[in-house]
Amino acid sequence: MTLALLCLCTVSPPALAAGESSADVYRLVSAVGQEIEHLRWAMGRPVVEREEPQVENVSPHEVYFQAMTLFEKVNRLNFELTLHSRPLPTPPEGLILPENVYMLINDVREMVNSIESHLSFPFSTNIPDVDSTRTPTDVFQLVVHINRQVNLMLDQKFSPSDVFRQVTVAVDYADSILGTLENKAPPPPPTDVPLGKRPVDVYKRLIKAYSLIFEISQKRGLSMLKLRSWTKRSDTIVPSDVYDIASLLVSELDFLHGHTMGARSPRKIHWVRGKFPSDVYHRAGVLENLLKEILVKME
Repeated sequence: MTLALLCLCTVSPPALAAGESSADVYRLVSAVGQEIEHLRWAMGRPVVEREEPQVENVSPHEVYFQAMTLFEKVNRLNFELTLHSRPLPTPPEGLILPENVYMLINDVREMVNSIESHLSFPFSTNIPDVDSTRTPTDVFQLVVHINRQVNLMLDQKFSPSDVFRQVTVAVDYADSILGTLENKAPPPPPTDVPLGKRPVDVYKRLIKAYSLIFEISQKRGLSMLKLRSWTKRSDTIVPSDVYDIASLLVSELDFLHGHTMGARSPRKIHWVRGKFPSDVYHRAGVLENLLKEILVKME
């Protein structure tokens, strides 16, 4: 234990200063990635084998929400291994800057260090030099990669119930935005939940929903992440992958919500046990219909 604590003292993250850049954030995320890889090796867990998502025009806002997902996953790992957990940070109001992402990633790193200390896994991080060419897109891709790796290290992996809650958050945002438009149509009658759906079916439906969100942003003259490909192997999609893409949708709808005058505040959405991919697929269909109605009202 003493050795672990000594090692952790030597790798404490650099102090936060106002004006941290995306290059600084990338450097810190790289350090977290090294420490996660060390934990993975020590735990004997498999290496994630996925190509990075193909995205363009990423902003710190989108990076922040993926970093929140990483916080959630590392927090769950922290609880499984140490029986300690932390409350999820609240996103800052207004414009999210790289320094906000830096602070959140720093919180993630502190949890990883706590796990290493608790398990007596001594590890010295080789923090890379700052690469000034790194952009929010690079940070986003690296955070997604680490997200995928952490999920393989969890005993209780992210489930359809977790995804259902995240998609419901997206539905609430979309409903709030739609409520600001004139002549909001009454909600359609509920439909039956289609049985037998798999995570890949939910993934494909959420990708369609993202294209609608992107179209809304274009009509409103707002800049947003351009998603070319999340993964080339959709046959290997698991609920954690769907959770990551659902988190991206939430980040974009949160952004649109912040640029919508008169939109009500988001509701608190609770986790519900016992949900299956079919339930999430059905809820994603509700989201898709809301987004289509928003586009119609914008004409």
